[in-house]
Amino acid sequence: DDLEDIKERYELYDKKGDGKIDCAQIIDVLRACNLNPLKGDVDKIVKESNLEGTRVELETFCGIYEQIASAPGQATFEDMVEAFKTYDRDQTGLMSAGQLRQLLVNLGDTLTEAQADTVIIPHEDQKGNISYQQLIKHLMGQK
Repeated sequence: DDLEDIKERYELYDKKGDGKIDCAQIIDVLRACNLNPLKGDVDKIVKESNLEGTRVELETFCGIYEQIASAPGQATFEDMVEAFKTYDRDQTGLMSAGQLRQLLVNLGDTLTEAQADTVIIPHEDQKGNISYQQLIKHLMGQK
């Protein structure tokens, strides 16, 4: 079942219909497969595998998927909720959209302001807050 799910998501990114994806799409497909890799980790694997600038076959992608999935430190839903609780002073399940924007554009794999808006705006309430559990579920593709 897992292989079928991976293949289905992989095929969504095969824009040429040749059974391959562009190496730059690897991280997007991994994330579509419910993994949460860091860009630096994926870039390192791509570079070490001499895949830069190439189109990647499903078999090669599956090898990368296994490397990322089995790597220590893959954050789960519960891990992410615990991290966001740091910013939830009143323990309401909400955090400020402004705080989240600052995190997204300044920490880790940073986003541009426009990318941060794409993540934040659909989840922001009228008071400028975000239900971080709902946001995490959305980003992880959970319902």
